[in-house]
Amino acid sequence: MIFLNDFSILSCLGATDLESIETLKNNKSKYLKETSGYLINNESAFLGKLPFVTDTQEQETCRNILLLDQCLQKLDSLIERIISKFGKNRVGTIIGTSTSAISDVENFAENHYQQNIKLPYDKRVYEVGCLSKYIKNRYQLSAPCYTIATSCSSSGRALISASQLLESDLCDAVIVGGTDSLSKITVNGFNTLGALSKEQCQPFNKNRHGINIGEGTGLTIATKEPVSDNSIKLISYGATSDAYHISAPEPTGSMAIKTMEQALRMAHLTPHDIGYVNLHGTGTKLNDSMEGCAIEKLFGKSVPVSSTKHLTGHTLGAASIVEAYICNLILQHNLELPYHNYDETEYVEEFGGINLITKNNQKLDKKIIMSNSFAFGGNNVSLIFGQ
Repeated sequence: MIFLNDFSILSCLGATDLESIETLKNNKSKYLKETSGYLINNESAFLGKLPFVTDTQEQETCRNILLLDQCLQKLDSLIERIISKFGKNRVGTIIGTSTSAISDVENFAENHYQQNIKLPYDKRVYEVGCLSKYIKNRYQLSAPCYTIATSCSSSGRALISASQLLESDLCDAVIVGGTDSLSKITVNGFNTLGALSKEQCQPFNKNRHGINIGEGTGLTIATKEPVSDNSIKLISYGATSDAYHISAPEPTGSMAIKTMEQALRMAHLTPHDIGYVNLHGTGTKLNDSMEGCAIEKLFGKSVPVSSTKHLTGHTLGAASIVEAYICNLILQHNLELPYHNYDETEYVEEFGGINLITKNNQKLDKKIIMSNSFAFGGNNVSLIFGQ
């Protein structure tokens, strides 16, 4: 068990705790909206581009670094405090991502092509490891530092790795999180797979037809003991791989079940001890069908469940850290649980065996939350949080 201290998150929920809480209460994001400029033929789709930073024209940096930098500003005093307490050789850095600097390379490549000049390669920016190295260099840290890219479970894997660095005594604190920004490659890629919704996504609805991609960035400080008044516990975790298909999940949810069971077993908990499950819930036919099947087999209707991707968009590699933050807000502020504004006829035929939250007046009765992230390649992560 480790402690996650002082989340700093940018997502379609908002840029502050207050704004994010308001979005959760209203069940609507003002940043997730119809957007053009990413799909070919200038077709529009529901996407979430964050207005909190502007695109960079400098090849020495990238949009994801700018997003991380804004999150670091909020954590700066705590990071300096833990460096003073533990030393620069005991503070690690782990970031999860799936896009790194892709969006910036797209823009630079297009500009260089139009000017008929060769695109220079700068490994400081274009390699996937640039994100964690940026933080390491900013604070002149010398502890373990790496970036994880396991698609949509990347920041979940980062949280697991941070826990393992602490448990193995390789670090006393870890700056951990994830970031992903919009790019033409990911938007068109999901569209080609038939997994992108041109309208607002509807997880676990019978009429669901794909994801909304939203930008997201998040950081927290993982430690063995709490170092701030605003901390929650990462009680346990589970991780498996389907080894079934490069993009489709194993349809029965067998490995998703094992992932959740691992997390429960590590925490010495039963399914009845969980107060809420934050579902991966992308809004695609196959992923929701698999996860609904897994939840029904393990939890039945005993535990309330919902997805929050209709509010954040799918933040890809940042999904786990953004949803860990949502769990943190629910635990810290006793919020009503996120819900889907569905009539029973819109979901019950396929998902009648799970306790999908469809009303806005339900709160936690047990202060323990599970959060799932199920990625391409069947890379599954389940995290359990508590106060």
